[in-house]
Amino acid sequence: MNIVRMNKLIRDRAMEPELKYGCTFTQYACEPEEYYRRLKEKLAEEVSEFLSDQKVEELGDVLEVIYALAAYKGYTAKQIEEVTDNKRNKVGGFEQRLVLKEVRHTTECPRYKKI
Repeated sequence: MNIVRMNKLIRDRAMEPELKYGCTFTQYACEPEEYYRRLKEKLAEEVSEFLSDQKVEELGDVLEVIYALAAYKGYTAKQIEEVTDNKRNKVGGFEQRLVLKEVRHTTECPRYKKI
């Protein structure tokens, strides 16, 4: 029998298909601190996969991890959507594809005083 070592966070039912083929596996439910660390690793993994594959399924995976991170921190999906909507209403979204090249400012401009 071949053994593949994974050591990564997986979805709750990710291994169900393997059971049909007689595969066995070892898994455990991690403690909260480890779970948070592994969620952050998973987010980086899923973003990287989207950047490589550019498939909508990968964006769905990114969102799933974001929702899990939010739940871990005590936020709901509705709260995330509200914050997103509020920020979009305040400073816009990315529809116009704007790229900031430079800023010429006075010393009174609070946003750039630290730069």
